[in-house]
Amino acid sequence: MRIGLMILVIFFVVALLGSIGGTSYFYLKSVDSLEQRVYEHLESISQSRAHHIETFLEQQKEMIEIAATHQELTFEELKEITKINEGFHELSVLDSNGIIISSSDESNLGLDKSGEEYFIEGIKKTHLRETPLSEITKKRFIEISTPHNRGVLVAKIDFTIFDVIVLDKTGLGNTGETYLINKESYSITPLLFIEDPFLELKIDTINSRNCLDMLDSPQEIDGEHIGHEAVNIFLDYRGERVIGSHHPIKNISWCLLAEMDDEEILYTQKELFRNISLRVIIIITLIVTLIGHFLGRYLDKIFALKKGKKRL
Repeated sequence: MRIGLMILVIFFVVALLGSIGGTSYFYLKSVDSLEQRVYEHLESISQSRAHHIETFLEQQKEMIEIAATHQELTFEELKEITKINEGFHELSVLDSNGIIISSSDESNLGLDKSGEEYFIEGIKKTHLRETPLSEITKKRFIEISTPHNRGVLVAKIDFTIFDVIVLDKTGLGNTGETYLINKESYSITPLLFIEDPFLELKIDTINSRNCLDMLDSPQEIDGEHIGHEAVNIFLDYRGERVIGSHHPIKNISWCLLAEMDDEEILYTQKELFRNISLRVIIIITLIVTLIGHFLGRYLDKIFALKKGKKRL
């Protein structure tokens, strides 16, 4: 075999194997880096939105507890408080027997609410709960009740406040979503791919189960992901492969889940990395092979000249 051809083959093989090895390393590192950034991004979204809801609920609890320090709360005062605090949809005062004696909605005066959870629990301490969907108004509320003058002061908060928080698509692409589930694992806010899921769809995924486990965790490890990853790849409520994170909202026993389709997040980028890697392999192999070709031809000429001189 001519030495030029041998050098050409060696350069080609070295260039091909070297570029494949180098670009494979680059591809794997790039994908790992991308996945890590996505994981951190989703975890940040779930934490920040869960903390937003927690902070909002704590603020509302503080406000109603401050309002409850007033001995008497008239209709005018209750209306004024609801104007000042846009979170309060309705405020009512119940006496020690559970009868509404004052309310920002005067149509409720005289109603007996002694059997309601917000009265039974609220007469002991500040209590939060989500209400069932009203068959009449088709609205949902959060009720916060607290002891007041041997009775109870109760505030209703329109649930759409939480819908606005979780429906924010910022940073979630086309298939990303955040939503809330209650401690029974039922969705309580709108879903991106299913219409009107409120208390109709039970979310049973790795993401939901891990978050519900955190709701039951002791206070000293609150917010820590014990026994599971903060972010997982799993099948969502549609059976589609997604990347998801979660965060518990312990003051009302909810979970906030953040999820995005794996294909949207990683497939396009992986395809881009693969295309770049292939181009790099072709270019490096071509350049090095051409160098080997010209070097081989040069060496062939030198050896040919040496042979010619020897014959002379």
